[in-house]
Amino acid sequence: MNNKYNMDDKFKVDDKQEKKDDEIEVLDIWEPHADEITDAKDRHIKFSKKTTNRIVIVLVALGALLLMWYSTFAQPLASNNQQYKDEHIYIGFTNTEILSIVGSAKEVNKPDISARDEANFYVSLSNIGDKIVYDLTIENRGNMDAKVDDIRMEPENKDGDAILYYLSGIKEGDVLPKGSIVHVQLTVTYQNAVQVAGVVRKDLTVNIDYVQA
Repeated sequence: MNNKYNMDDKFKVDDKQEKKDDEIEVLDIWEPHADEITDAKDRHIKFSKKTTNRIVIVLVALGALLLMWYSTFAQPLASNNQQYKDEHIYIGFTNTEILSIVGSAKEVNKPDISARDEANFYVSLSNIGDKIVYDLTIENRGNMDAKVDDIRMEPENKDGDAILYYLSGIKEGDVLPKGSIVHVQLTVTYQNAVQVAGVVRKDLTVNIDYVQA
């Protein structure tokens, strides 16, 4: 019994020694690979730093290019836009006033000049000799001289119309310097050659177009 027990102990000791030897062999195998892993980590860190540096350099270069583009193109463009804003035609009707009324002539509604380059009038007359005379104020509030390009009165006067409109004090080709104020007259009359019973109404729209002088 004692001999058998000793043999078992011997086998256990041998087994422990073999496991220890195996562990030493594993460590011997992995030891050189550990250096390789460390080298790989170092290379990865160096590569990452190089990549980061390259990205930073590229971003800085792009920023410099954008700055050069802004200085070369964007600022002159903004300056041109500002110049365009500063120099423009801004001219039109700013006020209407009745200078005189003759007979039974009257306004149906107040003149409308909200469109600035357009004035609308609404009058009625009933007897020969009736007349209304308006004073129209035109102001050049822009930063350049303007020239009258076209004058339109709608509807136009016709021979059979009882009421006729006449515009005076301005004509195509007139130059209105910047800052100037011009007064023109619009006369509304009842035509003597036409006999119409009762009140007659006729609305009128005056349009004046301008171009740079």
